[in-house]
Parts: sequence; structure tokens; C-alpha cells
Amino acid sequence: MNQTEFEGLKAQMGTIITDPFLKQLLTAAFANLYESDNVLRLNNFAYVIRQIFMDQLKNLAPDDKVKGCSWYVPKPKGDYPTVVAQIKYAVHGGIPEKYVADTLKVDTKELCDNIKARIDKLNKLTHINPKSFGISGAKVVSDVKEIAETFIALNEAIRDTREEIYDEIVDILFEAAIDSLTSSTRQELDCLATHYFIEDCSIDEIKILSIDNETMLGKLSGSTEVKLQYGSASDMREDNGAVINESFPFYGDFSAPVSDILKVELDDDTFEVYTDEFYDDIKFQE
Repeated sequence: MNQTEFEGLKAQMGTIITDPFLKQLLTAAFANLYESDNVLRLNNFAYVIRQIFMDQLKNLAPDDKVKGCSWYVPKPKGDYPTVVAQIKYAVHGGIPEKYVADTLKVDTKELCDNIKARIDKLNKLTHINPKSFGISGAKVVSDVKEIAETFIALNEAIRDTREEIYDEIVDILFEAAIDSLTSSTRQELDCLATHYFIEDCSIDEIKILSIDNETMLGKLSGSTEVKLQYGSASDMREDNGAVINESFPFYGDFSAPVSDILKVELDDDTFEVYTDEFYDDIKFQE
């Protein structure tokens, strides 16, 4: 593997790293590899790449957030989150482990075991001993490739598991989101007629944005079928009222506590049923 091939690996790893300082470390780690007379270059490279991964994991799972989760078990001495605890937080935040396993049907233990095994591989190269000292030639190339692939696999494993959990959450949120919309008075609909009745709702998309130790945040969009009644019940009985059916799109943010993610609350500041076209139609008719 020549320098161009090393640069290809660096570019691939760089797309995973977002922190500017960690990007600098990555550049320095590869620059170190080009010092062919440096007998510690492979050990240094493995150490830095492991540190970048651990720092990234810490960014995904800050200590205070991890320790704020209901599932976190504090240690009697040296209370700091383990790698396993950080991984769990990175993929499902404060959502209870039992809920993740039993309801969402996602096995995080396999993920944790996989990541620990891969970190152990990196550790072997960071520890300087007669076997890992002074490695050169083709062995450097093969080990660099293995380290880079391990780093990429570690990050992809966390990303893929988090996405799997988010997808499972989305699947069970549809009914809860509709209940939240239909159970509250929507002022943007209430002002259109004497009474309104939501006949049906259709969710087009639900997207989970983040899950921390307390709250899940997301966005949703869709449309609702609404019956607008003009006149009171007695007016309707005397044929002095009117009813029209309309469809309105809606879009906005929502939140739910991690202790019960089905308790969806629509964000008053951002969530809205859009009725602009209704008013546009009235103006057009006038």
C-alpha cells in the first residue's frame, strides 16, 4: 500500500469524524505513518485511532447524560461510565434496556460484545512489547488497513444499531402521534368554523432527531381530514347550518419522555395544521 492508498483510508475515516480537533489528530496519525525510520509509527497510529474512537464515543455519550439514565448503575468507586454504558447511551439514550429488548426487539448486548472485541484488537497494537515493536514493511500496511477497517466498522456498528432502534420507534409511534393530534384543541382549526371534527389522520413521515437521558425529540408530517360545521347543533337540526369537508397538511416537532416514548406531545411553537389554502380558496371565490 503506497501513500496514495493511505490517503484513501484517511479520507474514508475523515468522513466519519466531525470534531475539528479529532480530524487534526487523524491527519497527524497518518503523517506519522510516513516516517519510515520511526519504529513506533504503527503503535502510535493504533493509539491515536483508538483515542479518536473513544473521544467520539464520549461526544455521543457525555458522562453526565449517561449517568442521568434510569438504567445506569453507579459504581461504588471511580464512578465513570464504562464503554458498554457509553455504547448503550449512544444507540438508545435513556430508554430503558428492557423496553429496547422486549418491545423494540433490538439486542444491544451483541453490539457491545462486538465493539469490545474490536477495541481489544486495537489495544494489542498500542501496547508496546517485542511482538508489536518495530513492525515494518508489508506488516505495517496490513495492520494499518486492519486498524482503519476496525475504526470504520466500530462507527458503522453504532450508527446502524441506532438507526435500527429509531426505525422500530417510528413504527410504534404512528398511533400515539395521531392520538396526540386528535385529543387536543387545534386553534388553527377551531377558528375556521363553529365546530370542527377530525375525521381521519394520515402520517406521512416520522423522524427521530435525538434521544438523551430524559427526552426523545422528533418531527412528523401528514394530513388530516376535517369536518367543519357552521352553526350550532340546533341550527343543523333546523337546516340552518352547513358542513364542509376539508383536508389540511400538518408538520412540526414533537417530544416524549424516555420513560414512556408513547406519550407524544406536540410542540406548540413549531407544530401547525396549515390552513392557508383554505383562506386562499375563500379569497378566490370572492
